[in-house]
Amino acid sequence: MEITVTVLSHPVQNPHVVSIYRSKTGRISQLIKALTHLHKSVLTEPTIAIILFGDLNINLMKETTEQKALIAFLITNRKYTQLINRPS
Repeated sequence: MEITVTVLSHPVQNPHVVSIYRSKTGRISQLIKALTHLHKSVLTEPTIAIILFGDLNINLMKETTEQKALIAFLITNRKYTQLINRPS
């Protein structure tokens, strides 16, 4: 069973909340391609805040090829900020 509850209490108006699940067998290239499509088709307004969460099955605390690719895409290229900095 999967249950998701999102309650927003934030001064930013109309943020986009995006939940993503990537299976352990999914390729990082597919994830980057999907995120690129998402940014080109839905998340097109740079002034609207985006909250991205989910299970990408990538350990961001351990340097791997997948971790580097995700960091490059989201943080370096798209200027996201990682708020959770420890294992969850």
